[in-house]
Amino acid sequence: APGDESCGPGDVTTYGIAVNTLGDAYVVGNMHAGGRGILPVTPDAFQSTYCGGMNCSAAFMTGLNPTGSGLVYSTYLGGTNFANLFANLASGVAVDQTGDVYVTGYTQSADFPVTSSAFQPAMHGTGDAFITKFPLGTSQALSVSSLTPTSGGNSGTVSPQVFGTGFHAGGTAKLNCSGS
Repeated sequence: APGDESCGPGDVTTYGIAVNTLGDAYVVGNMHAGGRGILPVTPDAFQSTYCGGMNCSAAFMTGLNPTGSGLVYSTYLGGTNFANLFANLASGVAVDQTGDVYVTGYTQSADFPVTSSAFQPAMHGTGDAFITKFPLGTSQALSVSSLTPTSGGNSGTVSPQVFGTGFHAGGTAKLNCSGS
């Protein structure tokens, strides 16, 4: 059960699930596998190995296709705190409209992976909350449904509007024209 501190080595607990527009389901949670990694990870996993150790824990995020027959993406997430079975715990997950997955949780690991531009790159006290973005939407195909204006002159500045899916905030597009 969530938050059940009586769990022993080898336990996997799920805390959240989110579904994207394609029907892929993303599940997050915590596992303490008695020193052995038991989560199947995808080749492109952010963290492909379990933290190890009998009292180690790892957060995880696993995405399944709509039928549940295959992995879309699966990874461990956490540092190497060996003092607590709940040292790395993913408790919530959300998916935005472009397909990026956001995982939130709690860590007691001083070496929890952070980016160089993190708001707080080092742990303060005995533990911290985390939010991690997995930019999985970039693997979705860019689809342009319309472009306006559709006609016009061949001189001057044009500011076209592109409509479709698979775009990310801050992304750029290059329009190549051939012929007249």
